[in-house]
Amino acid sequence: MLLFRTSLILVLLMFVSTFVHASTFKVHPLRFQFDGEKKSDVLKLTNTSDNAVTVQLESVKWAQDSAGNDLYEPTQDIIFFPKIVTLEKDQQRIVRIGYRGEPALKHEKFYRLFAQELPGQGQKQGALNFSFRFSMPIFIKAKQQQPKHKITRTSVRNGAIHVTMENTGNSHYLVKKIFAVAQDQSQTDLSTVETSGWYILPGVERTFTIPLQEADCRAAKQYLLAVQAGKKTLHSQTSIDAEQCKAIARKKTQVAGP
Repeated sequence: MLLFRTSLILVLLMFVSTFVHASTFKVHPLRFQFDGEKKSDVLKLTNTSDNAVTVQLESVKWAQDSAGNDLYEPTQDIIFFPKIVTLEKDQQRIVRIGYRGEPALKHEKFYRLFAQELPGQGQKQGALNFSFRFSMPIFIKAKQQQPKHKITRTSVRNGAIHVTMENTGNSHYLVKKIFAVAQDQSQTDLSTVETSGWYILPGVERTFTIPLQEADCRAAKQYLLAVQAGKKTLHSQTSIDAEQCKAIARKKTQVAGP
């Protein structure tokens, strides 16, 4: 069975907006959730450019490897019509989407729907053109959702904080943000750094990395961690010493070198 990783084509994903804007078209909604009762929905495509835009849709089954990297494979479980849509300037079209796979009993099921812009008259010959693709998750809820996630370990190495999260439940969860607050020996807050997260599917462990600034790293004795995961905020901390900050200085020397 052929598995393939995420394409290098630009994928636009935003979690804080109902609509996502691209230079040529936008989509709504950004995610779908089906269950035993709801098995269909609609996707709205809107042209935001001055030229006609053609969009091709594709559905895939979504999984993750042991490191949390996304894996996709072809599927017939998700149906949609039409599969190719041409939008004139300011036009909006509706794509009907449905799920025809087996019910998700003990474990949630995961798919993605890609909306890919095809080359068209809006792209200039000989110019640097970008082809936009939206990737929308589709979740098939289990009969009884049991979300369980935890921070399994934290460490400071190679000039960065490494936070490893594990999903031990039967449904997905989304790590929205990870914040790291530097504190000195008197537990006074010095600075805050953050990084964005990603989805973690059941049975998967994923490590997120937060690069550190050398000055803050040397002044800090510990970092307090806050992970916004699902509807909860998980807390942890990790200690640090000057030796662990030397990697940042070494990286700067390598970049500045001949």
